[in-house]
Amino acid sequence: DLIPDLDLLHSVVHVGNTLSQPRVLPLFLQLIDRYELKVDCEELLIYAAMGWDEGPLVSHFRRNGLSDEAKAVLEQLIGEPPSQGALDSLIRFLTKVDAWSDSLEASLRRVVEQQADGGYMQTLAFELLVKHGAPDEWIEQVNKISVNDDLKFRAFDVLVERQHRATIERS
Repeated sequence: DLIPDLDLLHSVVHVGNTLSQPRVLPLFLQLIDRYELKVDCEELLIYAAMGWDEGPLVSHFRRNGLSDEAKAVLEQLIGEPPSQGALDSLIRFLTKVDAWSDSLEASLRRVVEQQADGGYMQTLAFELLVKHGAPDEWIEQVNKISVNDDLKFRAFDVLVERQHRATIERS
C-alpha cells in the first residue's frame, strides 16, 4: 500500500488560495475509484479531503461509507483544521458523504457561531446542522447574533419554513 508513503497529513497543504499535494495523488484516487479498490488505510484518504472535496474521493466514500477510523480523522480535522482552506474543503466533503456524529455537530456549531463573517462555508455548515435536526432555539439564536448577513437570512428562512411562531409574528 503506497498511500502511507504519501504522508497526506503533511503533503496536502493550503497556503492562501493555493493547494499543494503529491503529484501522484489524483492518479491514485482515480485508480481507487475506477477499479473500486479496497484501501486498508482508508483513514489516511480523509487527509486528501483537505484538498479533494469531490470526484473519485467522494465516490469512494459514498460507495463504501466511512470506517470508524476515517470518521475519527474527519472529526479531528474539522475540530482542529490545519488551515481555513482545509476546513472549507472538509465541510464541502462532508456535504457529499454520509457521515455524522456529536463531535462533527459540535465542530460545525463552532464554525457557525464564530463572531466573524465566515462567508459561504459558515452558511454551508449551518445547512448541515439544519439537515441533521438543529433545534429552532439554536437557529433563532444564530439569526439574532450572526455577523454573516447571508447566514442571518438563511436562519430566518429556516424558521419561517418550520413555521416558527415567534419569527412569523415578527415578520
